[in-house]
Amino acid sequence: MNYLKIHGILTISIILLLFFANGQATWCIYHNMFMYFG
Repeated sequence: MNYLKIHGILTISIILLLFFANGQATWCIYHNMFMYFG
């Protein structure tokens, strides 16, 4: 559980960093991740 929790936090952090770097590309990545995890 701890590992999954940390992994989730890191994933969200990376998504946020990419969002500030390039909004459009990040939306594609976020959408793909959402579909994958969803």
